[in-house]
Amino acid sequence: MRTFKTGPLGLSTPEIDKEKRELFVAMCKRNGLDPDDCGSHIGSMCKHTPTELHRGLVLDAMKMAITLLCYDGALYGRNKWDTKYAPEYHFKQIWDDRGYGVPRKYGCNKVQNEAYHLTREETDAIWKAQAERVKNARIVPNVHMDEDGCSYNAIKW
Repeated sequence: MRTFKTGPLGLSTPEIDKEKRELFVAMCKRNGLDPDDCGSHIGSMCKHTPTELHRGLVLDAMKMAITLLCYDGALYGRNKWDTKYAPEYHFKQIWDDRGYGVPRKYGCNKVQNEAYHLTREETDAIWKAQAERVKNARIVPNVHMDEDGCSYNAIKW
């Protein structure tokens, strides 16, 4: 199996969103697609390069780590992530439950399928970098409540 570069870690949500948009626009331009018509590109995963696929997956995992830190970190205090249970919890949430770690077939070529995979080492590095970045942010609890009574937090970078 090939290895792919993880790229910069420890990004804020706006930085992640900006880079994801750049990856999407590059794929659209290369394939003659309109980047402003996102709805018509659902299922265009196989039009991304392996490098783009892997970086996109890393960016998704960073956002998932931020979400876990924003909610569970706010509920239990920042020190919860220093406990002996945190590494296995984040590993399960990001790597296992989300399917980022188990190589699967997505209808793409072999290299693209290999690119859509994170190693445990990558997942651990992503978690560590995001936890450090979130330490410098401010989590604001209960900024919004939906119609079902679920409360949402915000993060101020």
